[in-house]
Amino acid sequence: MFTGIISDVGTILKVESIPAGKRFVLLTQYDPGSIEIGASIACSGVCHTVIEKGENSRGRWFSIESARETLDLTTVSNWNSGDRINLERSLSMGDELGEDGGLLDVPDGAGGVDGTGADEVVELGVPVEGSQGGREVVILHGASRTFLRLSSRETSLLSSSLV
Repeated sequence: MFTGIISDVGTILKVESIPAGKRFVLLTQYDPGSIEIGASIACSGVCHTVIEKGENSRGRWFSIESARETLDLTTVSNWNSGDRINLERSLSMGDELGEDGGLLDVPDGAGGVDGTGADEVVELGVPVEGSQGGREVVILHGASRTFLRLSSRETSLLSSSLV
C-alpha cells in the first residue's frame, strides 16, 4: 500500500536493457540496510520490487526491473540516466498515514488526463458521482495532489498547478 506522500527523490544512475524489459539502478537517501530484497517501492507512482541494494562511492542505491508490460503501460520507458523520480516506500502494518495521507483508491471509470505539462495547469476529468464535493486527491508521478476547484459539468474538472 502507498499513500502518495513522497519520501525521497531518487536519481537514475543506470538504465540497462534486459530480455524481460529494463533494469534501473537508482541513487537514494534510503539506508540500504533498511531495504529488504523484495521490498516494494513506488517509483514515480509505479510499484517496483527491489532486486539489489548497496552503497558505494556514488552513494546509496537500489535496483529494480520493469517488465515489458510496465514499459508499455506507463512512462517508465521514458526514464533515462540522470532523471530524478519520486520515491515512496510501501506502508507497513501500523504505519501512520500522516496529516495529508490516505490509502489510494481508484474507482472504476475514474477519469483520465486531459492535459499535461511541467509548469501549466492540468485538468483531470472525474465522474460527478465520484466527486467529494470540492476536494479531490489524485496521484501524479507518485505524488499525492489535492485539487480544490471543481466545475459543474457532466464531469468535474480538477485543476492544480504543478509548479
